[in-house]
Formats: sequence, structure tokens, C-alpha cells
Amino acid sequence: MLDALVLTQRLLADKIELPQIINCTEIISTHDISVISAEVTSCGGVVYQATAIWDLRSDGSAPLHLHISQLSSSISSPRYISLRSIDGRRYEISAEEIAFAHSSGRYMTIATANGQKIVSVMTFLALSELTDGLLCRTNRSYAVNPHFVAEVLSGTVILKNSIAIPLSRSFAPAVRDEIRRLRYGDGHIFPSQPV
Repeated sequence: MLDALVLTQRLLADKIELPQIINCTEIISTHDISVISAEVTSCGGVVYQATAIWDLRSDGSAPLHLHISQLSSSISSPRYISLRSIDGRRYEISAEEIAFAHSSGRYMTIATANGQKIVSVMTFLALSELTDGLLCRTNRSYAVNPHFVAEVLSGTVILKNSIAIPLSRSFAPAVRDEIRRLRYGDGHIFPSQPV
């Protein structure tokens, strides 16, 4: 039987520079699944929260899901997420590299800035939790990373790589507000011309 606590600690040692594990506990345990939560400090003083979901029937080579988020630091570092595609391959990508996501039925296509597309069984809610709310929904089927938005037009969001993403009227105000916040910061007077 796998020791999910030990596996999680080893995994964090590979992902975080000289980690010091503050707290590592099993929060859910069944015969098949173990969910581990850990709080870790890196050598640079960055505090991370990690959650790993393990299939105890597997060989223990990789968790089903892994989410590491930064809790505090004076420096910003990328958030990495682990995804399993529908063909069983595992991908580890920086959440900040996600350009957009498209949902079609049970499947979610996640497109990265370098053009990679990963098809996974996932909901927008699950993706939002993995990316700490980084993506903005543009309609019922699409979400974009506001850092990759070049232009917002009526009914369309144009990404920096020229991909056009549909934008519904109900989601447009939130998308425009997030773009303005990113470009001009909080509490600033926004220019009168539209984003």
C-alpha cells in the first residue's frame, strides 16, 4: 500500500527549492483515494499550500491531481498545475501559461501560450480552483487568461496570438474590468476609450 504522506513530501522536494515542510496531513482517506494537504516554505521564504490527490491502487509514480499555490512572498513565482489528459498522459504546466480554455460537454480543452492543447475531463469550477481564479469567463464555453488579451471588441476577445474568443454580453463587463485592472492597476482613473 502506498504511503501518500511520504509520496507527497518527495514530490514537493522535487517541485520546490529546498522545502521545509511546516505541516503535512492526510485530510481524506478511503480504501482507494488519499488527499494530502501540505504547507511548505522554500529556501527563499516563499510559503506554499499544496494539495495532492493519490490513487492508492496505482504504482505511486504520480498523483491524480496536484495543486501548488503560493500563499505569501515578496516575489512572484509561477503556479504549476498537474493535468491528466483524456488519453492518460500527465502534463505539468504553469497556470500563467494558459491562454484560454474551452469546454465542450464533459471535456475541457486547455490551450497554452506556446500553442499546446490539452484535453481533459474537467469543469470550469475545477479549473478555476486549480488556477486560483486566474481565468475570466467570456461565455458559457470559454475562459481566457486576461494577461493574453490583446483587444476586447463587441462580441469577441482577441488574444495576443490573434485567436478570436467569443464574448457574450453578460460576461463582457467583468472581462473589460479585469483587463483595465491589469493594465492600469486598482484605484486608478481609467482612460475614457474602451479596452
